[in-house]
Amino acid sequence: MMRLLSLSCGFLSLCLLIGCGGTDDGQVTAGGTVTYNGQPLEKGEIAFVNAGGMTAAVSPVVNGAFNLKSTASHPGIAPGEYAVTVSAWKREPGSVDEQGNIIAEGEPAIPAKYMNYKTSGLSATIENSGARSLGFELSGEPGAK
Repeated sequence: MMRLLSLSCGFLSLCLLIGCGGTDDGQVTAGGTVTYNGQPLEKGEIAFVNAGGMTAAVSPVVNGAFNLKSTASHPGIAPGEYAVTVSAWKREPGSVDEQGNIIAEGEPAIPAKYMNYKTSGLSATIENSGARSLGFELSGEPGAK
C-alpha cells in the first residue's frame, strides 16, 4: 500500500512539473486596453490575426481591458506581427429580439471597419518578452464603414 501511494505521489509530482502541454510552446502573455471615442469599450472582443489571415488569439474586452488567449484554456500568443480586429455589438447577429425574431445582421456598437482585419487599420507587434500595455483607440459613428 505504501509503495502504491509513493508511486502515485511520484507520478503526480512528475505531471505537475511537466504540465499538461509538455514543453514550453513559446507563447507570451499579452493584454491591454481598447477605447472607443475616448472611453473604455464597455464590452466586445479583440482578435489578433496572423499574416496568413488566421486568428492567432482572442479575448473578450470588458470595461476596456483584455488579456489574449490562443485557446479557451491557454493564455498567451506567439511573438510576431499581427493585424487586429475589434468587434462590439448593440445587437449581435443571430440574437433574438423582444418579439422573438432572429436578428440577421445585427447592430454594430462601433464602426464596421474595425471588425475586419483587412480594413481595421489596427496592428500590433508582440515581442518575445510579451506585451502588457497594448492600447487601441477606436473612433467614429457606430456602424459606419
